[in-house]
Amino acid sequence: MKENELGWGWYDPEEERKRLNDSALAYSHKRGLKEGKDIGLVEGAQQAKQEMVINFYNQNVPIDIISKASGLSQEDIKKIIQDN
Repeated sequence: MKENELGWGWYDPEEERKRLNDSALAYSHKRGLKEGKDIGLVEGAQQAKQEMVINFYNQNVPIDIISKASGLSQEDIKKIIQDN
């Protein structure tokens, strides 16, 4: 930034463009991290439920009980069991 003899700063369009670009990149980065974390949490919760279903099933727990414990429908539980 250029300054006049009184020490006041002059507007520098290139510096302003860089500042705005850096700000936009920082915002995008922060937003991307949050979205990634949210997706990871959802996927982790789904994986935990699937593991719980398989563990209950392997212990011969009836599907209707697994459904009540997991909050999943019996159809979803049957699909998880078939896929594993």
